[in-house]
Amino acid sequence: MRQIAPPSSRTDADVLEAIEDGWRQGRSARQIHGALEADSGFRGRVPSLRTVQRITKALVPPDPSERWSLTESDPDEVAVVVPILAELAMRDRLRELEWLTKREARLLVSIHAAASDCPALLAYEVMRSALRFEPLSGKWRVPSESRTGVDLFLAFGPWRGEEQMQRLRRTLDAGFIRGLTALEIEVCLLKMDEALADTDDPIGSAIRGKERAIALRE
Repeated sequence: MRQIAPPSSRTDADVLEAIEDGWRQGRSARQIHGALEADSGFRGRVPSLRTVQRITKALVPPDPSERWSLTESDPDEVAVVVPILAELAMRDRLRELEWLTKREARLLVSIHAAASDCPALLAYEVMRSALRFEPLSGKWRVPSESRTGVDLFLAFGPWRGEEQMQRLRRTLDAGFIRGLTALEIEVCLLKMDEALADTDDPIGSAIRGKERAIALRE
């Protein structure tokens, strides 16, 4: 795999991740920059358009031999990954799966084995929090053995209801889970809020948006 040096930048890690996500979805640098500017969470931290263009030019996909393929997968992987195809397609994120790797698919199977009732979109986001290819470095981001935040998130299963959420929160508040492990859990909880809040009809919203745009042009 071709190794590249990440561009020197003071851009925050979450901003870099948002740029990468936009690139995975097939957006241009200008579109990514506009989305960052429109997101209040990045207010005051959005790099210039030229910086976004420089970052996207440095991104490279995983080696083709590492990509997940339906024809080369075992039944366990297919049963777990295929439902995620629909979830991403409905949100205009299908292009992300062009970069799904065999390693990520295996982790999705493990997540399903640990928590089969975890919603498909949430399982996908948790997988990306735990393990993902980083195009800026050409390397994998892998949690160390001492960081078990994803494991504990799945063990508590806070998506199941308020009781499970409170059990996790009380354990965190008591300080029984600390450091990077606690931070990993907070990231997973944020991903959970985003995934479970995304219950509106994205296709209907997109159609209505196009209809409004046509009406304005007329």
